[in-house]
Amino acid sequence: MATNWRIEQAVDLARGVQAPQVWPEALLLTGDDQAHTWRVTVLDRGKPAQIAGTVTGYFIRADNYMVPVEGILEGSTAIVTLNASCYAVEGDMDAVMQIETDGLTLTLAAIILPVRRLLSDSIVDNEHKIPSIAELLAQVEAMKKAIADAKTATENAEAQAAAARSAADKAYKAASAADDAADDAILAAGDADDAADAANQAAATANASAQRVEDAINSAADAADAANAAAALVADAIAASEQATQGAAASAAAATQAAQEAAEKAKLAEDAAQGAEASAGEANAAAGRANDAAESIEGLTISESVVEYGAGVEASVTRDPESGALHVAIQTERGPQGPGYTIKGEAYATVEALEAAVTSPVVGDQYNVGAAAPYNVYRWTGAGWEDQGKIQGPPGKDGPAGQNGRDAAAPRMLSFSLPASGWAGSGPYTCAISEASVTANTAVVECVLTAATRANQLADIDWTTSAGSIALSTASKPTGELAGYMILTEVQ
Repeated sequence: MATNWRIEQAVDLARGVQAPQVWPEALLLTGDDQAHTWRVTVLDRGKPAQIAGTVTGYFIRADNYMVPVEGILEGSTAIVTLNASCYAVEGDMDAVMQIETDGLTLTLAAIILPVRRLLSDSIVDNEHKIPSIAELLAQVEAMKKAIADAKTATENAEAQAAAARSAADKAYKAASAADDAADDAILAAGDADDAADAANQAAATANASAQRVEDAINSAADAADAANAAAALVADAIAASEQATQGAAASAAAATQAAQEAAEKAKLAEDAAQGAEASAGEANAAAGRANDAAESIEGLTISESVVEYGAGVEASVTRDPESGALHVAIQTERGPQGPGYTIKGEAYATVEALEAAVTSPVVGDQYNVGAAAPYNVYRWTGAGWEDQGKIQGPPGKDGPAGQNGRDAAAPRMLSFSLPASGWAGSGPYTCAISEASVTANTAVVECVLTAATRANQLADIDWTTSAGSIALSTASKPTGELAGYMILTEVQ
């Protein structure tokens, strides 16, 4: 069973074809995608022709933009399936199918396909436009997620507060232990002082004995030697007593410092506990606000009105203070069609060259001036040539959302001039065009050469895009300058 419409044609290379005809049976509607397959069977004197090469269908929409679509070959039948861009614009669309092989470009067929608009993107109920329900549901889901996140934050904050309280208790216990150690050190210091007093008393006694021994020196040499030994023992006792006193004092100082550090840590733990309790309070407040927001969504009603294009705002939202109902005012999609924008003739290197070449300009005439693209645009005011700067329009209004984000992006033109020396490599050769407006989603819709060293130059070049650059590659290195312009658009 066929999955789409088929446009069937047969052409005979020996008999010719009629002029392009409107294909009345084709049902093409805006918004379709791959809904039609165009099949052209090629004959030679009534028999299947032997053909080979690359098949491409070119579709020129009613807005004058061309959409190239690659096709395939099945025997002697060339096949192209239309993509979503072919159906984007209402009106008659010119379709041309070509095949390229060995430097030959052969046009197989040309028809006219009418694209109609029978469907609308809006649903109307009681003369009120209903906006997307998916957006409202997405907002409700976002509110639910905010409530869940707030509850999780509250639980985490409470857990942190409990941990901080536990740390504070441990710090207080450590401080108490340090205080006990300080008391023990003070007691030890007291014992050391008592030992020092006892040693002092012993020293006094020893001194008295030494005096008695000294008095007895004249009577006995052996008694003098004994007295000297006793005096040495007393001196050693005094030194040991002094050393013990110093050690006890150092222990008392260390214990005091440990107690101070423990008290400081206890203070820090108490501050952390207070901060955690404050965070828990803020999380509870956020959860309350999220609950209030979720309740405000229940029973929400929305109305809409259309504002004339150019009113100064694309969309505005107001809320009824009593019922909470929302009213959306949306600007129309486009204003009246303005005059066209035309740049005449070839580019001139300087303003002097322009004045010498164009001797009878008309007010409003515009020409490119500069050594290479992007050029400055000069406009004849009636009194002189005025520099308009480089072509850079403001960003256009986004179109309605499609299957991949947007049906079509606003096209823009990029001029380029590539010297033969700009190609790198040894085959395939590469060359890059830098442009700030180029993104990874930029597509080359159309490329036109204003100068080329050989025919079909563009057919030999492949195009790839990345952020800030369009890379060109070709098997044969161009021998001269390539100059022209590209029509670019954004795709999703």
